[in-house]
Amino acid sequence: LSMADVVEDGSFSLLPAYQRIITLVNGGGFHLAGSEGTDADITFGKVHRFSGSEKIYCTLLAGRCLDFNLIFRPDRVDSRLDLCLLETEGAHFDTVVNPGSKLAIVALRGRANVHFEGSSLELGPLDSVLVEAIYRPRRLFASALTHPSCLALISISG
Repeated sequence: LSMADVVEDGSFSLLPAYQRIITLVNGGGFHLAGSEGTDADITFGKVHRFSGSEKIYCTLLAGRCLDFNLIFRPDRVDSRLDLCLLETEGAHFDTVVNPGSKLAIVALRGRANVHFEGSSLELGPLDSVLVEAIYRPRRLFASALTHPSCLALISISG
């Protein structure tokens, strides 16, 4: 997991053998153009996956940005990044982490409470928690403390 300030147009680092998944934390967004067909505007709420071996050029759409990246080796783990936008008072989500899997939750915007197995943890902006299920499933529940809140849900298995 990483975050980067994107302050000017330019090329992304090449990461052969890795997959990249990227989303916007704040700012006006950026456009990605790649040698293998990537053509995507990355604005708030959008997630884009591409090969780390693809030559990517980034063009800012409206000034500097902060991005959030998941970078992994698909030959070693299976991973995905989903966004959970909690827009209203009382908004929440729940999920189950299955044995052999992990779920990282990162508060990209706003504040949220994460509850699991009788514990509660408050996440502020850019705070994170990693939940691992070793022998049995673990149920999670998260609710927004401020609105809107946006959580990145990173599933890791393998």
